[in-house]
Amino acid sequence: MNNDFTTAGLDHLATALHNNKTLTFLRLASNSLEDVAAQHLRDALRQNKVLTILKLQDNRIGDTGAKYLANALENNTVHNDSYLISQYSFFE
Repeated sequence: MNNDFTTAGLDHLATALHNNKTLTFLRLASNSLEDVAAQHLRDALRQNKVLTILKLQDNRIGDTGAKYLANALENNTVHNDSYLISQYSFFE
C-alpha cells in the first residue's frame, strides 16, 4: 500500500514527533521518502522519548539516510530498544 506520504509531509510530522509523548509505533512504509526525510526523522528522534518501532521499508532512503537514522539512535539512549524495520540490511 502506497500512502503517498512525501518528504514535505514528513517535515510536519517530524515537528510533531519532536514533542510526542504517546506514539510508540509509526509505519511510514511504502512511500517516496528519501534521505532528506531520514534527516528530518533523525532530528525528531533525538528528542523523542517514546517511539520504539518505526517502519520504513519500501522507501527511497539510501546509505546517507541510513546514517542519519543510525546517528539518531546512537545519540539517544532512550531508543536502545527501537527497531527500524527495513527490507534492506543496513541496520544489521
